[in-house]
Amino acid sequence: MSFWTVAISCIAAAEGYFMNFKMAYVVALLVSMAWTMQVLRYFVYVAVAKLAHTRLVYGVRMPGGTVEAFCGTMMGPSFGDICMGAVAVPVIAAVRSFARAINAVTKGNDEFCQGCCLAISDKLMGRVNRWGFVHVGVRGKAFCVASRDVWSLFLLRGISKLVDSDLTGSFCFLSAVTGGALASLVAGSWALAMDKEHKELALPVAIYSFLIGYYMCRMIIAWPQACVATYHVAYAENPQNPHLGTLIPDHLRELQALATD
Repeated sequence: MSFWTVAISCIAAAEGYFMNFKMAYVVALLVSMAWTMQVLRYFVYVAVAKLAHTRLVYGVRMPGGTVEAFCGTMMGPSFGDICMGAVAVPVIAAVRSFARAINAVTKGNDEFCQGCCLAISDKLMGRVNRWGFVHVGVRGKAFCVASRDVWSLFLLRGISKLVDSDLTGSFCFLSAVTGGALASLVAGSWALAMDKEHKELALPVAIYSFLIGYYMCRMIIAWPQACVATYHVAYAENPQNPHLGTLIPDHLRELQALATD
């Protein structure tokens, strides 16, 4: 984080011809920061998925524990797939969220736009999805291959709708927004209190603090999302696994009952 903080501070203080493109430089730095934070987030996601998969499937702790999981993820061949997935998964999630937002606002009246977005996201979900990171870490597969295989398992077991309705992602997103908002409030207030002559600096400080708080929270709370995703994948691999309990079958019966009503 210090790299981007210093870089943006230098851009703000610099002068000269090339500084006519300050906004372009700032946007490039923010995009770089967003991608790097997503990579770190999914790095944690894959490492936790390794630990959770061993526990859920075999009922034992992973040999080597947390250190082995994180070092294996860092040094292993999966790091490149994590970098690629960190770009693709947020884009598809944004398209899917956009389609759902349109449906909620228009109450299903704008069928063309909603249907178009959902059709595109459904196609992409079968090829690129966050559940694929589980097989990236556990099986060592390429990200696109892992995503396709995992989604095929979900369709085979009939749990694709259940998995897609999982609220863990929404919980993590709202938690990160809350963390970012708190960081923004504290930093903006501090900027106003420390330099009352340059109040215009409080807004950019607050915005940048929000981004830092948001991405740090996303990285920290990646572990519950990874555990839930691994639970879904482990069930799809073997629905008869005694270590998984009856949570998913019970939920499936509830969804079927609601659909019947």
